[in-house]
Amino acid sequence: MAIPWNIRGSASPLFFQDKQSSQYKALLANADAARYFLRMTCTGENSHPKKTVSQFLSEWKILVDKFRPTRTTSLSNETRMLIYKRDGGRCCLMRTTCKSYTDHNLEYVHIISPLVFSDPELSEGAAFFEMLEAFLSRTVLENWRSVLSSRQQQESEKLDDLWLLSKEASDAEHPDTTINQSYNVYTNMFSPRSCMDRSFLEDTMTLENHTSQLTPMLNEELLGLHARFSKSLAWMETEKQMNVTLGGAHPFLLSFRRLWKLLPPFVRASVYNGLLWVGSRIYGPSLSMTGYRLPFGLYLRRGPPLLAPKYHVEAYTLHLVEQSTSIPAPRGIDVLDTPRFSYLLMTRVPGRPIGQILDTMTDEELREISNKATEFQICNSEGGGILDWRIPDSQRDELRFKTETEFNKYLTDPFWEEIRRRAAISHDIRHKITFTHGDLNPRNILAENGKITGIVDWENAGWFPEYWEYTKAHSNVVDRVFEGYRDELVVENMLSDPLGPF
Repeated sequence: MAIPWNIRGSASPLFFQDKQSSQYKALLANADAARYFLRMTCTGENSHPKKTVSQFLSEWKILVDKFRPTRTTSLSNETRMLIYKRDGGRCCLMRTTCKSYTDHNLEYVHIISPLVFSDPELSEGAAFFEMLEAFLSRTVLENWRSVLSSRQQQESEKLDDLWLLSKEASDAEHPDTTINQSYNVYTNMFSPRSCMDRSFLEDTMTLENHTSQLTPMLNEELLGLHARFSKSLAWMETEKQMNVTLGGAHPFLLSFRRLWKLLPPFVRASVYNGLLWVGSRIYGPSLSMTGYRLPFGLYLRRGPPLLAPKYHVEAYTLHLVEQSTSIPAPRGIDVLDTPRFSYLLMTRVPGRPIGQILDTMTDEELREISNKATEFQICNSEGGGILDWRIPDSQRDELRFKTETEFNKYLTDPFWEEIRRRAAISHDIRHKITFTHGDLNPRNILAENGKITGIVDWENAGWFPEYWEYTKAHSNVVDRVFEGYRDELVVENMLSDPLGPF
């Protein structure tokens, strides 16, 4: 990649006359970093890109987060006192005065974690080393590894990488942008908090050493290293403050939806069929026999009339998830029954199936939905019969159970006594009954830019024993999320084996 052309009339031609200037070196560093990015993400003459842009950015976020300021709780009282006196007993950013060095509102924060280069992922040849080397340069990286390693080996506590922050500043105003001149510190203004009763009056803060004879000032080079990551850290903080969940519908849209559902069924069905036709022309044929992507961010299930009860249950489940959790799931809009077809119209969530990254998925809120169906413990979201592909009768009969014991008896009744005895290692244990998706698999979990964006296909959702999702979705990585259900897995595999439990 060539050095950018000089801009006529600008000061840039002066940079190239002094190849030792910081501006010239910065341009070279930018060019090297750009080459690395293109080498990783672009297709070569005889090679495919090593990473997609989204994969590259996801890894970059992980790397940057390792250089975030970190709180410390292991300082001696003597060290705390020295830092407190050096900073004048005030937060370096908000200038809030604290009563003493033990004030509960105080945080002692490392500019850069002293253990950052002890991270195995940053060792030479490891996952993030090459990216960090491209960003900092080999010389700078080796220098910092040496410096921080030697500081870590010294017995005495270092004070020049610690500063005093109020909890308010530490939590909400991460010091994510710094410059070295006169130790001025730019603060990240992208972390609003409704609980803050004050704001920064200036964009810069001047640090002052009140005990220069006893305590060193903050290390200028550490501030400089932090500044290299500051802009990325600031944008990451911005992203955290964005509302990533589906926002509430506008009152006008709610009113429109109510009015829309008052239209005759044949009118709505005609519109849905028309949108399906348009969607198939825009997005191509669907891989599903009953699911179709529509324009305007919509998704449609259309099937024979016998699927109507299942569509009503799924619509109720989506409403339950919307009202009780912040899980990014589709929103049900309309359920329609006609003599020819049944319809379920819902919103579409962004993203693609996550494939093999199921180990990133866990949703505690899903476990907290209360079961309003008091008579039957194991049932679908409306209190009706369950639908589970491992239980063939559930596709024909209304199966719901008042207790886990009744459910277990149903599962083992077709088998002989020896099988029931072996199943007892799981079935003799009383499990919590929890609301669960019922069919978590790589097709039903969508992701984009390294984050879960939606969970779809809720037709199997209902209240089941707490291990049910684990034994259905099991792969090796699931053990990292759900622990303690190995016996339940063995029993369920035995009972659901199509060749019989031998």
